[in-house]
Amino acid sequence: MTVPTEFSIGEAAAIVGVHAHTLRAWERRYAVVLPSRSRSNQRRYTIEDIRLLRAVKEAIGERSRSVKRVVQQVGSGHGDAAHSTAAPRPALSSSRQSVWRTAMDLVPVIVLLVGPDGQVVDTNAAAEVDLGVPGEQLRGRPFVDLVAPDQRGQAAEVCFQPLRERRGLQLQVRRGTSPMTYVFDCWPVRTAAKHQVLVVVGHQLAS
Repeated sequence: MTVPTEFSIGEAAAIVGVHAHTLRAWERRYAVVLPSRSRSNQRRYTIEDIRLLRAVKEAIGERSRSVKRVVQQVGSGHGDAAHSTAAPRPALSSSRQSVWRTAMDLVPVIVLLVGPDGQVVDTNAAAEVDLGVPGEQLRGRPFVDLVAPDQRGQAAEVCFQPLRERRGLQLQVRRGTSPMTYVFDCWPVRTAAKHQVLVVVGHQLAS
């Protein structure tokens, strides 16, 4: 299945780990990223846009530096902020699958692609680590199997047709003998091949 190559501002904000109004402010004040616009004038972020935004966010958080200074360093590819927060950029394959994996593996929270049948289509490295399950075992697995048995019904609602946006869904994720509570945000997206999938982003709830 072809994976999405563009994301809305809500999706980009969730993946980067900031609020949507933060991305708008960065765009307006510092021109961090100037996303393209859809026919309905909605912002559309590419995977490369998200990679840059993620590097800026991490540099600000770790160094407590001004946004303007960080943007200059990360955007130019020079300075210690860029080198300390962003991994070397590997050459991207022409395959959209490779582009998806390269970008999503930079994101430190769970990101899953869930198909209309409720099965995991793809996942990022953080999901494999947090769930303790290799990617090849996650792909093709029902999303409901990843949560506590008493919450399978709630998890199944995520995949009900038609797929729709959901925010702040709290589920107990199965992690061996120690389930952890995660907050999930979900967005339906349409791929280049006109298939609809659900992007599921999970943040561990602080104890």
